[in-house]
Amino acid sequence: MRLGLSQPHKLIKDRLYNQNRYSETKKYIPKTAIVKMFGILTKFRINKNRMILGCLGTVSLSLFLSCTGNEPDRFHINGFIEGATDRILLVKEFDGEGYQLVDSVRVRNGEFSYSGKLQYPKLYRFYLANSEEYFPVFVENQKIYINTTLRNFRKANIRGSASHRLYESFVNHIDSINQAAMPLLKAFKKNELTDTEKEVIKKQLDSLASQQIEYIKTFVRQHRQSVVSLYILYKYLSNELTVDEYEGLYRQMDTTLFISPYAAFIDQQIEIMKHTRVGQKAYDLILPDTTGTSIALQSIHNSYILLHFWASWCDACRNEIPDVVALHQKHKAQLTIVGISLDTSYKRWKEAINQFRMSWIHLSDQKGWKNKGAAIFGVRAIPYYILLDKNHTILYKGSRLEDVKKL
Repeated sequence: MRLGLSQPHKLIKDRLYNQNRYSETKKYIPKTAIVKMFGILTKFRINKNRMILGCLGTVSLSLFLSCTGNEPDRFHINGFIEGATDRILLVKEFDGEGYQLVDSVRVRNGEFSYSGKLQYPKLYRFYLANSEEYFPVFVENQKIYINTTLRNFRKANIRGSASHRLYESFVNHIDSINQAAMPLLKAFKKNELTDTEKEVIKKQLDSLASQQIEYIKTFVRQHRQSVVSLYILYKYLSNELTVDEYEGLYRQMDTTLFISPYAAFIDQQIEIMKHTRVGQKAYDLILPDTTGTSIALQSIHNSYILLHFWASWCDACRNEIPDVVALHQKHKAQLTIVGISLDTSYKRWKEAINQFRMSWIHLSDQKGWKNKGAAIFGVRAIPYYILLDKNHTILYKGSRLEDVKKL
């Protein structure tokens, strides 16, 4: 995918780890507070597929249910965190856009336990309260054992879940390609390189990025009966493939998975892709600018309009901004750039605009990955570009600025 490298074709870094930013809860959340924030099973997309149960120190969203924990159709997690005495873990699940808080778990003397029942495996993150530190777990109805330390919290050892083992193998392979790319990326950024030398490195980086995409496609086909593949298809390929190729890959999945929550996310993504494909007229979009004034996309006119999806916290975006600035300076008479930020912090958004001297229109609702513009256009990775003509017809969608320049 295309987070992690700048001008060359970008590789996946874990949006796995870097994608979602949001405000952390600052204290232990009692059951009543969670009910007020989320309701009881009323604000989850597919609430019939999950019934989280509290057990041994867990604050649960489900009421009046026992914690026997030994049935084969339930999951039971036993964990140990070295160095943790009395701590709180926040349990968050992937909801198609980010990770929503669904529960909290008390850690006593390093030990914690968590139980529940799933219709399909699901990806959760366990966060240390008041921290951005977390480890992901692909949970399924099995006995799952977790061992980690406060010092290396993310490097949790997780056993018992075949789904997690598969997910971990995917992450490890992607990371191995990223590791191969790092020295090339470091060399690419050196100012003393000639254009010819940079072009050679760029081709090598593009080759590695292509390897990643092909690996992901192969992984999905080889594990077509696994929910893990559904998650990976949704999370990492929708901005890389045409809608026809994306839907074709999806239809190869085992049909028993088509009623899972991740399948519902993909169905929605396909509809978005069909209505925002090249040749379609762009939907109108209204977002506030830096002064709080609502700006409608329909009110912006020029020969070309470039929608630039970015965020101040995105390293790949920051690396590529100088090229966006150069493009604007070269074509500003015919090209209007509209920056659509996925920031959640107004201060950081404004600071980045000023730092990089981005003298064009900037819009943001400061909702992170729940940004209205990202939702309308199905943006799953940043930086991302959508080029419109004077009639607001989509000429290009993708994450390669080099392709925009060719148009």
